[in-house]
Amino acid sequence: MRFASLPLVLGLLAPLAAASPAAAAPTAEPAPSSLAVVVDREKWSVDSAAGDLHGPVESAPPNRIWLSNILPNRPVAAPAVTATVTIDASGLKDLVDDIEVPCDPDGDLIGVCEKIKPVERGTPRLVGAVKLGRAKTSKVGVSAQVRVTARTEDGSRVEQLISVDVPEAGIKADRTLLPTKGVRPGSTVRVPGGFTNHSRTAQSQVIWSMELSRGLSFPGTFRNCTSSKDSETHITSVRCLVRGPFAPHASYDLELGPVQVGDTAMRESVSQRVEGPYNSDGPGKGPELTATPRTRPDSSVVEDFGRHRQLRTTVDTTHSADIVATGAVLKGKPGDRVTTMLTLRNHGPGEPAFLLGEPGYASRNRALVLVVPRGTTVVKAPHTCDAYKTSRPTGGIDDPLGSGRPGGRSYACETTDSFLPVGKRFNYTFTFRIDKASDHAAGRIEALEAGHPRAGNSSAALVVDVPQPMSRALRAVVGSALLLLCCGVFFLIHRRRSAGERAIPEAEEA
Repeated sequence: MRFASLPLVLGLLAPLAAASPAAAAPTAEPAPSSLAVVVDREKWSVDSAAGDLHGPVESAPPNRIWLSNILPNRPVAAPAVTATVTIDASGLKDLVDDIEVPCDPDGDLIGVCEKIKPVERGTPRLVGAVKLGRAKTSKVGVSAQVRVTARTEDGSRVEQLISVDVPEAGIKADRTLLPTKGVRPGSTVRVPGGFTNHSRTAQSQVIWSMELSRGLSFPGTFRNCTSSKDSETHITSVRCLVRGPFAPHASYDLELGPVQVGDTAMRESVSQRVEGPYNSDGPGKGPELTATPRTRPDSSVVEDFGRHRQLRTTVDTTHSADIVATGAVLKGKPGDRVTTMLTLRNHGPGEPAFLLGEPGYASRNRALVLVVPRGTTVVKAPHTCDAYKTSRPTGGIDDPLGSGRPGGRSYACETTDSFLPVGKRFNYTFTFRIDKASDHAAGRIEALEAGHPRAGNSSAALVVDVPQPMSRALRAVVGSALLLLCCGVFFLIHRRRSAGERAIPEAEEA
C-alpha cells in the first residue's frame, strides 16, 4: 500500500480494521485496539536464484511496515499511544538470502522496535522495512511468514502476517562454456550444455536453444535440431526438442560437440537457454541430441545465473582489429558551412561485431566519438549520432540533446552495420558552421573499438583552417618593406644606366 493520501487511507482503514481478521488478531480476552499495522505487501513473492521465466531476476523491493492509530467503529479521535513492534522473520532463514529486519542488532531475524511514540490518529508512523535478497533455488514452491506484532502500554495487541512465497522457476540452463580468451581463429572450442528442472513436477520434453555470434558456427547436426542465421546480425540460432522425462529438482547435461571459430573471429559470444515443452520447428539430420543425468560436480555449471534468463558467455580470440580513424580540415571563413565525412576503416585482421548485446536481442553499439572543434557549431549530424552538451559524452540524464540534433559539443555515433569487415569502413557526414575567425582549438574523433594493435591511428584531429586578416601594424610593416624594395630596385637601375652612359664616350675616343 502506498500512502499517496494519508487521511484518505486512514479513513478507509477504520471500517476495514473491524472486518479484516488479518488486521487485528484477537487476544484471549478481546478488547478494542487503538492500533493498526499496515504493510506495503501482505503477499510477498520473491524470485529464486534460478530466475523467472518471464523476465530478469531482481531482489524483492523493500516491504515497509507502518503503525496507524485508530479505534475500530468509533468516529472519535484516539489519544496518542506508545507502542513496541516486534518483527519476526526467522521463518525465512532457510528460504531467502540477505535478509534485513528493522531493530535487529544481533541478526537473529527478530527485530524489536521499542517505544515508538507518539502514534497519533491521522499520522501513520513508519517503523522500518524488511528487505530480502533472492530466494534459494532449492526452495521454489515453498512459502513462509513474517509476523509483525504491535503492543501498547495499556496492553492492546495487534498482529499482521506477511506471506512470503517463492514461485517455481521452471527449467533453467546452468551449464556452459566458461569465459575463454586466447582462442586461435580457425580452431574449435567445446561448448558444454545443461539445465536443471527447478519445479516440483516432471517435464516430458524441453526446447533447448543456443545462439552464436557472427564469428562462430555450429558444424554439428542432430535430427531433433534446426539451425538458422539472421540476415542482419549474422547470429546463428540452434533450436532442439530434447525428450525426457526430466525429474523435479534434477539436473541434466548435453554434449553438443565443437563450435567452429572463424578466421576473422574476434570477440564472440555464446548463449544458451531452455524452455518448457513447446512444439518444435521440425526435425534436422544426424543423431539425436539427448540429455543425461548429472551425477557429479562439473566446473562448467554456473552458480550465479545473473539477471537474465539467457546464459551467456564470451569467446575471445587472439585477433585484434586495426580500426583507423580519418580526420579532416574545415577550411573557410566565419559564417561558412563546411561539410565533411569522418570515417572508421578496419585494416584487420579481426572483424569486430558491434551488435552483440544479448544475442537475439541485439542493440546498436557506439563506434565513434566526435569532440567538436571550438569556434564551430554542428548544424547537421547523422541520425545515428547522439548529441551531448558537454565536451565528452557523459551519459548524464541532463546531458543528451537527442539523436541527430545540431548544436552538440560532442557526439557518440552508433554503428551502421552489425560488424565491420576487413577493408570496409563506417562513414559519418557532419556539416559545421565556422563561427569565429580566431580562438580555434582542434576537435577530435576517436574509434571506440578496443584492442587496437596500433592505438595511435585510432584517433585523428579535426582541424579548423580560417585565413587570418592582416592587421594594421602588419600592413604598415609590409608597406614599408615594399617601399624600400622599390627604392632599392630604382637605385640599382639608375646606377647601371649611369655607368653605361659613361662607358660610351670612352669607346668613341678609342
